[in-house]
Amino acid sequence: MTRLFPWATYSYAEPIKEYSEDVAVHVLKVELRPEAEAYLEAEDFLVAGYPDEEEPCALEGRRGVLAELRAFSRAS
Repeated sequence: MTRLFPWATYSYAEPIKEYSEDVAVHVLKVELRPEAEAYLEAEDFLVAGYPDEEEPCALEGRRGVLAELRAFSRAS
């Protein structure tokens, strides 16, 4: 199963039920691996495009940068 579905993990949810020599029922619990979840999340992000956020304005000079850092550290 891992070779056919490498993005999933599985375990048996119930014991195998055999009805004849030709028929057996396997009930599995299947979950996506964290890597697969991350791939789907990234794919959704790329399809939706970049969020509509404003670009931060550039700070003028060294004093402006230091003032902004102090304000940020106080807010945190």
